[in-house]
Amino acid sequence: GFPDVRHCLDQGADVVVWPLHLLAGGPSGALVVGDSQLVTTVQRRAEASGVCLGGARLVAATMALQLAPLSQDAATGTLAQLLANPENLKNRARRVAVQLVELGEIGHAAECEIESVLGPSPWNRYRLQSWGVRLAPKNSMPDLKRQLAQGETKIGRKLHVVYEENALVVNLRFIPPEQDHELVQVVAGGSEPGESSAPS
Repeated sequence: GFPDVRHCLDQGADVVVWPLHLLAGGPSGALVVGDSQLVTTVQRRAEASGVCLGGARLVAATMALQLAPLSQDAATGTLAQLLANPENLKNRARRVAVQLVELGEIGHAAECEIESVLGPSPWNRYRLQSWGVRLAPKNSMPDLKRQLAQGETKIGRKLHVVYEENALVVNLRFIPPEQDHELVQVVAGGSEPGESSAPS
């Protein structure tokens, strides 16, 4: 059966790592539970290296584990992100887009509706509706990608981005609202809005 996370933590473990694909048949990845500072450190390292489970795969893993009942815990964390009101996401996407218009290599920014599959089979028959920001380049896609990569490196956060032929899309569902300012900094190339963020 599943290891008892509470028992492991009660016995003195600082962090418990669950291999999701072995324990729950979900997508490859791990669920990390424990001391909040250590979990945040693991998350930052995973995001920086591009191995953090996010977006649709995170949804599939969460559903596979069925960890969180609909209770008062729904106010925070992954469950809150899964249950986020689409209208709230749309309004957030609109506010973020306004901050990003013509910022550095961004020529146009607008809110957009997103539909994601929840992961590989058998999860691919389920879809999750969300909202995000579509960014079109001022000059070229390579310049816009370079600005984003520069911001990810400078701020130390990797965003889950979908690349289209002439734009890129940032899904807001798994970015908590309190991190919107950091999101704008990353997309701006690591600069505060109003600073020059174009690559030199």
